[in-house]
Amino acid sequence: IIYEPNFGAFTEELEKRRIARLAQGIDVAGIFDLEVARRAEAKVRTESLEYLQPLRERTEAQLLAALSGVTTKEGIAYVRTGLTTLRRNLPGQGLKPKEVEYVMEGLEEPVLAKERGFALTDARAAIVLVQAKLQGGLSIGSISEARAAIDPVSAQEGLLDADVRKEVKTAVEELERRSVELF
Repeated sequence: IIYEPNFGAFTEELEKRRIARLAQGIDVAGIFDLEVARRAEAKVRTESLEYLQPLRERTEAQLLAALSGVTTKEGIAYVRTGLTTLRRNLPGQGLKPKEVEYVMEGLEEPVLAKERGFALTDARAAIVLVQAKLQGGLSIGSISEARAAIDPVSAQEGLLDADVRKEVKTAVEELERRSVELF
């Protein structure tokens, strides 16, 4: 008796079984759910970089302590410069790009929140000043004062919420309209 092996059919059968096993483990609904994918990605990143958690916590605590003492926009700029310097220096300390991202992740949010607070305060003050100038009668001097107050706020519009942004836009439009009438 001579057996002739049919390796083609055997290989094909093994391939079918391998694909069937793989298909059983695939969560099709999870593939198309963006939130599930983000959580899975974050979990994998967190599990593999857990050893950096103490550095991350210490950095966040130091940042929050520095932010608590900031009372001016210049202070925020200084903190931002510090974050940039930290981001540049971490690779020099032997951290890989993924590790740097893990340590730096989430540190921008408290800084951005502080910037938004300053922008909101400036916007409210500028709106009040422009409205006072508009109600008190316009002159060349009052127009330039109002513009000097509202122009920096317009540059920070992205930091403001929609309602305040709308108020700023309305104040700027009214100032423009009234200043055109004056001339």
